[in-house]
Amino acid sequence: MFRKIVPRFNYLLDPFIYLNFKYLFYPNQKKGVASATDKIFFYNARSALKFLLESISVKRAVVAVQLYTCETVFHAISLAGYSIVFIDIDQNLKLNRNDLVAKKNSFDILIVTHTFGFPEDIDEIRKIVGNEVIIIEDCCHSYLTKVSNNYDSGCQGDAAFFSLGVAKFPPIGIGGYIKVNNFKKFLLYNEKYLQLKTHTNKLLNFTSLIIIHVKSILFLNLIYNYITSIFIMHFAKKVGFTNKGSFYQYLAPPWVVEIFKANTNLFADMRVKQTKNFKMLYDLINCKSIIPLNCDINNVNGYLFPIIVHGQEELAAELRKTGYHVGMHFQNCVSWGLRYGYVEGSCPVTEDITKMILTLPVHPRVLNIHLSNMAAIINLNEIYL
Repeated sequence: MFRKIVPRFNYLLDPFIYLNFKYLFYPNQKKGVASATDKIFFYNARSALKFLLESISVKRAVVAVQLYTCETVFHAISLAGYSIVFIDIDQNLKLNRNDLVAKKNSFDILIVTHTFGFPEDIDEIRKIVGNEVIIIEDCCHSYLTKVSNNYDSGCQGDAAFFSLGVAKFPPIGIGGYIKVNNFKKFLLYNEKYLQLKTHTNKLLNFTSLIIIHVKSILFLNLIYNYITSIFIMHFAKKVGFTNKGSFYQYLAPPWVVEIFKANTNLFADMRVKQTKNFKMLYDLINCKSIIPLNCDINNVNGYLFPIIVHGQEELAAELRKTGYHVGMHFQNCVSWGLRYGYVEGSCPVTEDITKMILTLPVHPRVLNIHLSNMAAIINLNEIYL
């Protein structure tokens, strides 16, 4: 009997995209004085964030960031030499405005996260924290998300960083990039940029491309159903499918940059499909109160579909036993935060949401029948909502 599994993420691009070996022969990114139109590509997004923080001339600065985020963000801040102020979120997964107001005089830099591709209001946040605070947008979930005034995410803060890694959007498999909108606040930027190493070893470039190509094959439907999904569910946390502790202070391999540039139309099409899936699932779920949507639904990029429920474990089990790989995103963020100075109880909404959050797949490989089935399971299990 065919075992049908719907993956939690669109982990990587189709394998044939990585087979264009001309990508290996493109030159490395040019290094010189950067401009506002430049995207600088790194080996991963966390290294890009660390670079941005180290490019600020403020010494012993304090960085504010929401507790509900990835541990690599905390790690990057710590490695850059800064201390952290943790900000709570609200029930809509956005920065808690009351907590932000209460703590606005205690930090110099604010990282604003567009969680799950839901746009934050940068203009509103700027009015709260003032013009002196450096705002860095975390766009690792929000490529092609629309924010206020129809800008794409990453265009309104002083700088932004994006992820191209495994299970991100777009899922190239390696890489992240930064975009700086206000160089006046990153006085060491060009100095640090010129110090970055480039990939000059052709063998390493070739090897990294082949590894990602092989991984992409592992996510083809049949192989994923019978092999890869079992590995992810039972072994990935123990042995690690990706190395989230690694920080590389050198630029991304040329093939990463070229695949990104060559497939922008594909990524735009993927965004259309994801958003369409998001809207369909939203319409099919009866209990709208479990969906933390507080923006124009057309602005989300459909990276993931979050719901907040009281029976997190029970509903997850119901969905998983029928083949839908759902997640409890950032459920360990409190324990991560404790390693970096978080005081338990100071972000109460976050602590509650980690026990209630589920994320559902709406990526381009999810079919209408999958959306209907997930909604039916949720609607039939109202006891867990």
